Amino acid sequence: SNVVAGIGRGQLKVINERVAARRANFERYKQYFESLEAKGYHIGFQGEKLSAVSSQLSAENKEQRTPRPGSGTTKNKEHIPEPSTRPDLSGTQNSEHYFSNRWLTTIIIDPAKNKGLTREDLRLAFEADNIESRPLWKPMHLQPVFADCPFFSSQLSAISFQLTSGFRNQESGIRNKMPSLSGQLFNHGLCLPSGSNLTEKEWGRIFSMLDTVFK
Repeated sequence: SNVVAGIGRGQLKVINERVAARRANFERYKQYFESLEAKGYHIGFQGEKLSAVSSQLSAENKEQRTPRPGSGTTKNKEHIPEPSTRPDLSGTQNSEHYFSNRWLTTIIIDPAKNKGLTREDLRLAFEADNIESRPLWKPMHLQPVFADCPFFSSQLSAISFQLTSGFRNQESGIRNKMPSLSGQLFNHGLCLPSGSNLTEKEWGRIFSMLDTVFK
């Protein structure tokens, strides 16, 4: 509508400030969670391989990922990299005009690497202090409305085909147990508060809660 279009045009006037704030949020969380490694925790950031996923996927079906130049990888973690440079219209390698907006900061909490701590432990701790966070998006194949629809997991096995013929009554249970990358990300992933207008007081509440959980 014209109203929505007007709001959108108004937002474009401050888009650079909004993106800068979101990128700053990501860096703030990144520095905090990296500091937890000294306490024996290992929180995965966007783009990091999750051992709980890779351990369940067969070797022949696991995606082989090669870090791109300038990906920002470290010994223990891999963050979603900034876009690699590419020629601009003049043919010159230039990344000045494009980069990750880091609009929503998400993490992966693998209990095996975090003293048994789960994503849900952290989410509920936030909720108890009236701080909003949420799991990563629930995969479509696990949603009730698609319970009768065929799907293919990360392991393209015969089970995926069997689910479409004769196993309807067991399907929902099998779906939740089958190793799928999206399912594992949903089970272990959490979206953190990432608003462009977070105040220092609100950051204080966030980090105070995190300190309580990651003792």
